[in-house]
Amino acid sequence: MSAENKQGLEAAVVQQQMSDPKSAVGIFELPCGFLAPEGDLITEVKIREITGVEEDMLAAKHIPGGKKITQLLANCLERLGPMTDKPMLVRCARDLLIGDRSFLMMAIRRVTLGDDFPFTKECPKCEKESLYRVNLGELEVRKMPDPKKRVYEDTLPSGKKARWHCMSGKEEEILNKAGPMDTLSISLLARLDSINGGPVILPMLKAMGMADREFLRERFDECEGGIDTTLQLTCPACGKEFEDQLDPGQTGFFFPSRILKRSNKSTSSF
Repeated sequence: MSAENKQGLEAAVVQQQMSDPKSAVGIFELPCGFLAPEGDLITEVKIREITGVEEDMLAAKHIPGGKKITQLLANCLERLGPMTDKPMLVRCARDLLIGDRSFLMMAIRRVTLGDDFPFTKECPKCEKESLYRVNLGELEVRKMPDPKKRVYEDTLPSGKKARWHCMSGKEEEILNKAGPMDTLSISLLARLDSINGGPVILPMLKAMGMADREFLRERFDECEGGIDTTLQLTCPACGKEFEDQLDPGQTGFFFPSRILKRSNKSTSSF
């Protein structure tokens, strides 16, 4: 795609995002819920739109991605069940399961810029970049099957016994520090408590067979809940159908104008 056509496509994205109807606040039900120390499950949250404070924070290069997400959630959470105390909400944002954190990222984007999210994507067949749209309010939300159960024990295809827990923001912050070569193994390590009753280390997971690794990932998907960000797209140029993942960390998700960011020589990817 030529630079001129690309700029025109980006301008269309900006115009669409800025014209979407939006609300400054919203009340949502979490797919997993916050499990209070006394055992109560809290699912209702009230959130607000992002402001310039959050925009500056998201654009900062020195803050790791996981911490940005935690800070964004903490800032925009106005109420978690009956809790409104800000220091408490900051702690809760870090303790939320990743399914709830992803859900809230989508919810904050919806109250900030509306449900309609336009984005550009290059077709894997014809390599033409086109404009696509997704309604964030129509993404499938998967409720946690047993929201008060956070620890599981499973027998792997290899016969080994694995004990694991649902991943929270604490582990997500650790995962964001992993190198690109270790990301998939670290995502397993962040959840696994033991294998055959013993401690789990990274080399052990790197040596683990694919049947066991796939089994664990499927169990995580089954038990953790969250929001399905898988998109089925059709290229308008060649008709190729392909799958893509909606990434809340992608450039332009919370920032409507990549053109403005380029002119200001800043970045929004996190």
